[in-house]
Amino acid sequence: MDASKDEASDLQTDVEITREDLVSKLTELRDSMPYLGEEGPSVSDNTLKMLAAGVGLAAAYFYGRRRGRRHTAVVEVRRI
Repeated sequence: MDASKDEASDLQTDVEITREDLVSKLTELRDSMPYLGEEGPSVSDNTLKMLAAGVGLAAAYFYGRRRGRRHTAVVEVRRI
């Protein structure tokens, strides 16, 4: 048990962390990470593709609906 107390006391030092320390460490981490933004399609490309597909489907739906109305006869049934 004494070993765990010694380890805990080693972790609790009176070192003050400054803003510059945090900025330098985060910059170092950011620079070490690979940038994935250039490898794949961007979000705007995918959004435009989905929008184009939606417009195409809507156009096909309304064109088929119009064509169906043109070829459908209207029949009235009246009771005497």
